[in-house]
Amino acid sequence: MIDYYKTLRISHLAGTIEIRKAYRKRALELHPDVNSSTTAKEEFIQINEAYSVLKNAITKIRYDKLYRFYVLNEDVPNENRFRQRESSRTRSYSRKSNRGNSRAERYSKKGTEEFKGKQKKSSTLDNFWSVIGLFVEVLGGFL
Repeated sequence: MIDYYKTLRISHLAGTIEIRKAYRKRALELHPDVNSSTTAKEEFIQINEAYSVLKNAITKIRYDKLYRFYVLNEDVPNENRFRQRESSRTRSYSRKSNRGNSRAERYSKKGTEEFKGKQKKSSTLDNFWSVIGLFVEVLGGFL
């Protein structure tokens, strides 16, 4: 990870005014029209990148957090709060998923019970008509 503060030759505690002054000073030194060095153009691009990140308060804070985490191996502030939030979301999703699964099982059982009930009704009706048919055959022989 590139140390933008080192690129601009300023302290990590520098404010916006110091950052702007350091950028202008380095830009005058390294501008390709002024400096004919072979590395001047690359360094000029690097200080522009550093300034574009450090001039904005939000991107500066993000950069500082990432720098502390990756370079200085410090813990990221609010990391525990982030992890707690993520685990509660995961629990919420799994709870909802379990609720949906139980609902699906309940409806599928209900559907099979209704289907079996209709089969029972139809089989009793079949039995009823077969008994009636037997009576008709028996009585038909007497009529």
